[in-house]
Amino acid sequence: VVFKLTENTEKKLEGLKQEALDAGVKDVNIHIRFGNPKPIIAREFPKDHHSDVIVIGATGLSAVERLIIGSVTSYVTRTASCDVLIVRPDKKAGKK
Repeated sequence: VVFKLTENTEKKLEGLKQEALDAGVKDVNIHIRFGNPKPIIAREFPKDHHSDVIVIGATGLSAVERLIIGSVTSYVTRTASCDVLIVRPDKKAGKK
């Protein structure tokens, strides 16, 4: 099951990597880690890869989910070992 999950995730990330390359991004790498995303994104990954900035989405949870488990973005913003750029969703996307 974990192998299939990793395989599916790699396929999705390869597609996103190609989109970034097609858009002109020069250096795109894929890394998959399992575990609690808060410390991994905020501290472990930047330390291991000498990151200068973390780019993260502004939302992914409902208000109730944020209240119960907390926002990953909020945690990363408060505790990251490097700068954090928060990207907000395009409110016009998906509307006709």
